[in-house]
Amino acid sequence: MLKAKIYEIFSSLQGEGKYTGVKQVFVRFAGCNLDCAFCDTPAARGGGAGEVAEYGIDEVLAHIRPLWKGCHSVSLTGGEPLLHKDFIVSLLPFLKKENMLSYLETNGTLPQALEEVILGIDFVSMDMKLPTSTGMHAFWKEHKEFIQIGTQKEIQVKVIVTAKTSEEDIRKAADIVASVDNSITFVLQPNSLAIEVDKVDLKCRRFKEICTTILDDVRIMPQMHRIWGIR
Repeated sequence: MLKAKIYEIFSSLQGEGKYTGVKQVFVRFAGCNLDCAFCDTPAARGGGAGEVAEYGIDEVLAHIRPLWKGCHSVSLTGGEPLLHKDFIVSLLPFLKKENMLSYLETNGTLPQALEEVILGIDFVSMDMKLPTSTGMHAFWKEHKEFIQIGTQKEIQVKVIVTAKTSEEDIRKAADIVASVDNSITFVLQPNSLAIEVDKVDLKCRRFKEICTTILDDVRIMPQMHRIWGIR
């Protein structure tokens, strides 16, 4: 039986991006292929301890159903959910059958995996991992390919802005999105874990001015679930 490692399944309000405030069921997959300096879900990233358990399709659905009332969609999040692409491919038809929309939250570095699941996905919420923000190497090629595939459905792109995020990285990210479709929603998200929050917020405002010369829909949106004090 196909199973996936899942850290938690719960209902809450979406706290990021253009669907902030809608109620969702969150299926948080365990494990991640990255190690971002600003990671806010390190327990799920590890994928091997704590509350992580293996779930089959029927078990996931059994957890989702009692939480579904009043929800907009099922958020497939992580960690990195596309590490479990085979499981997601099998899960999506069951969500469709029960009239549940699917909302993929992903780091945008696994375009081949996205290609395998995209037909069944309704919404794609993709992070662009800027090297000056993450402390890792760049994923520009992977991100562009990912966005090109993602435009088959509704897609938004988010970038985390930290005290170290460079203008060069922001311009590069905006240029890549514009090269695919300059109407894609582009969200500048201040790092909610930053010590110097005021400086990060000022950076976001400056970056927004830059990005609006490149893209049509640029927004500054903090992680609202942090502000609300919810998961």
